[in-house]
Amino acid sequence: MKFQPCSFEFIVTAADMEKFVELSGDDSLIHTSPDFAVAHGFEGVVVYGGILLAKLSRCLGRHLPGPRGISLGWSIRYHAPLYVGETAIFEAVPGDYSESTRLLAVTFTISREGKKLAAGKAESILLEEPPPDPTG
Repeated sequence: MKFQPCSFEFIVTAADMEKFVELSGDDSLIHTSPDFAVAHGFEGVVVYGGILLAKLSRCLGRHLPGPRGISLGWSIRYHAPLYVGETAIFEAVPGDYSESTRLLAVTFTISREGKKLAAGKAESILLEEPPPDPTG
């Protein structure tokens, strides 16, 4: 089976941040208080790492391996902050795939203007093969 890389741009908005606070209950000052963030050397509030992981979930659920898969594990390392309103790029590359176990390894990066913000790995299992493409 052949898997294609996954890449897309995204922007995290203030509304996204508010939704994450509501969903997670995480109201850490580095993510909610511009004054606190700036006082500690940041340009503004830092986008939640959980929102960045949601972008990985989007990629895995749609593309690598797609809607017929389930994740086994993710790892991520943060290198630099993303700030609200900045354009970031999510890129994932399929790695080894075992036909016998249907295990797919994926590596991913999140960057802004060529600077790596985060990188990691994921493993998923393809639960069933997709139906054949009728167009050939």
